[in-house]
Amino acid sequence: MNWKNITLESGFVKQEINLNGVSAVNFIPVDQIDSFGIVNSENKRWLYIGAFFCACALLMGISNQIQVAFLTGIVACAFIAFYFMTRQTWLTITSSQTKFSVQVRTTKDEILAVNAFVMQIKQNINPNVSKDIKVA
Repeated sequence: MNWKNITLESGFVKQEINLNGVSAVNFIPVDQIDSFGIVNSENKRWLYIGAFFCACALLMGISNQIQVAFLTGIVACAFIAFYFMTRQTWLTITSSQTKFSVQVRTTKDEILAVNAFVMQIKQNINPNVSKDIKVA
């Protein structure tokens, strides 16, 4: 199975990295994987600040201060958009010597792809793992 720049081969997990024309390939044997998982990062302060400015814009709009409400609404939209732009998800695979990390946007399709890849790794390590996948 191949996902982003990480490939799951028989007995190995391979990561191909290209930086400024220089390519590197890392391998981790499946039996030497110490841990793997999905890490989400998001700073909800931006969302809360955006919600606060949105509430202020609504109050100003109700009190007939349309011009100020419009500007405050734009600021609210900017904070909320910044929150959604900075949400990220990392897939990490760690052994005692190497750590692979892939950063992706936090969308439902990407989360499903990461979960499917993690399930494939689980099944290669332990073939008795069930195929139940939970979507965050």
